[in-house]
Amino acid sequence: MSSSVQRERCKFTSWAYKDTPLALLFDYLNGKFALPQREGKQRAVDAMLAFWKPYALKARGDDTQSIQDAAQKSVEVLSRQIQAICDEFGIKAHSRSVELDVLLAALAPCAGAVLSAETLLSQTVSPLISQPAHQKPIHEEIFASDEDLLGDLV
Repeated sequence: MSSSVQRERCKFTSWAYKDTPLALLFDYLNGKFALPQREGKQRAVDAMLAFWKPYALKARGDDTQSIQDAAQKSVEVLSRQIQAICDEFGIKAHSRSVELDVLLAALAPCAGAVLSAETLLSQTVSPLISQPAHQKPIHEEIFASDEDLLGDLV
């Protein structure tokens, strides 16, 4: 007695107008140019899976660890895909540059904490600065001098 497992299938279909970039891509993936159709479809599925799997798991409500594992795998696969494109076409990988305004916006929430710490520090240190002359200033006890750190190089 053989047991057969019946699997359900799902389908994803997309159409494109002729002479569009998407039609060119579909023709390529469907084997019109260099690739066999089976390989083209597999490449398309691999690319979609690499990017969209963590989003699908999140939308389905999977646990955080599974989503993060899938996201990490996606980044690894997409990085290899990016490197393959760079190698194939002789270009450098785009390095992410941070614009100054984006960086400042990201640091803005920290600025309040820094200013609060500076205020607290000035309130704490001010009384120490007005200490009697016979005592060593507090900064000499905390920080080493350049001579101590650099020796003969000073």
